[in-house]
Formats: sequence, C-alpha cells, structure tokens
Amino acid sequence: MSENIMVFSDLWEFFPCIVNEQPFSIRFDTAVGSIDNETRVNYPNTLVLSIHANETNEEGFPTASDMERINAIEDNFSCGAYDIRFIGVITGGQCVRFVFACSNEAQAADEAVVAALLGNNAQTTSYDYQMLANDDFKYYYTVLAPNRYEWQWIMNHKVCDNLEKEGEAFKIPREIDFFCIFTSEQHIQDVVEKLTAQGFKACGCEKTEQGEYSLSLTLVGIPAFEWINGITADILDVLEGTDGIFDGWGSPIEKS
Repeated sequence: MSENIMVFSDLWEFFPCIVNEQPFSIRFDTAVGSIDNETRVNYPNTLVLSIHANETNEEGFPTASDMERINAIEDNFSCGAYDIRFIGVITGGQCVRFVFACSNEAQAADEAVVAALLGNNAQTTSYDYQMLANDDFKYYYTVLAPNRYEWQWIMNHKVCDNLEKEGEAFKIPREIDFFCIFTSEQHIQDVVEKLTAQGFKACGCEKTEQGEYSLSLTLVGIPAFEWINGITADILDVLEGTDGIFDGWGSPIEKS
C-alpha cells in the first residue's frame, strides 16, 4: 500500500464471522476503539469501497487467483491529497469492501477520493462505493468490530499459536485453567454450578485488590483451537446476564 494511505495504527486483527448464514472474514484496526476525541472529530464520515470479485468459490469468497488481483489493488491504494484513514476490510459476499474514515473535505470530494484510491485500476475494476456522511464510526462499531465471541476467537487464536510455537503437540489431555472476573458475589455460585455441570472443576474464588472477585476453574482436555473455541463460547454463554466477564485461559505445554 502506498505510504500516503494513513492508518491509525498497525495493530490490526482478523476474525471470521457469519452474517445471514453467509461466511465473511474481517480485518480491522483495533486502535479505532481508543482514538481520542480530538482525532475522532476529524473523521466523521465513512467511505466503503467495494471491489467486486471476478471469480468466487462456493462460499462467496474471491478465488485465490482473484484475491491476488484484489490484494494488488489494495497494495497500490493512494489517497492523494485527501485526509482519510484506512480502518477495515470485509471479504465475502462476492466482493471485498475496504473501509475508510474520512474528513469532511474528503467526503465532499468522494468521487475524486475513490479515483485516487484506485488510480489506473479504476478502468479495469468492477466496483461501487458508499460515502456515509456523519457516520461517526458507527459502521466500524456495528460492522467491523468483533462481538465478544469473535474477540474470544482472536484471543484463542493467539494463545494456541503461542502454544504451538513453544512445541505443544495437541495430543495429550491435561488440566487447563480458566478464569472469570466478577464485580460482586451475586452470580458466582450460579455460574460455578452451571460450569461444574459441564465438567469444569472450581478451584477457588479470591477477592482482588481492586475489590473484584476472581474465579478460577479447570477442565481436562486438549487445547486444540476448535475445541477451545467451543469451550470458551460455553463459558461466555453462562456468563450472559451476570456481572462476570471471561478473563482468559492457560494451559501447560505437552510436547510429546
């Protein structure tokens, strides 16, 4: 990508999702959620540039060769003199949607902004776009940003990657630690009963220096990615409607 395509950060993440029974993948800049108000007000508008796939697979994703074509277009994006920030990408549904936060000057010159982004590719690319005026990052929060299950997918992916890098063989069952944080004692016993009924063992609950309550549990299993995603989704389901949050998991490494 051209250096004059600005981003808020290099802290981007990826996750898959299902929308209306159709699969998509999303890349997004995690820093958008923490930008200060002074910066935020400079980009009140959202541009969604959709590049249509020439070839797709059965799930609606561009084929590998067509994805190379679209990636090459992305690599050559240029914003010219316009003040925009690249904040996310949605792949699926027979296209790839590139999302930008835009200044008011860029919003007023939307056609020129799109022309600058595509450059010479505009003549050979099937595309359309939307400029969402005064969006105030609503599109980011409602479409790009992950829900708590999707955030957990991202976290699980990182932990499993780290285990693999340390030599984990994903063959031997062991006790895996899980942690929850509660702001009060009100729901803890109910959560413990529901999770122990699912095979967890409660190991203790301690009050933290911040006045919260930390519940630790274990479950015997192999921390393979798909399995751990199911387990953590079950925990999130049990915590729904309580004042508790899931605080992650950890596993000993078994290399054999």
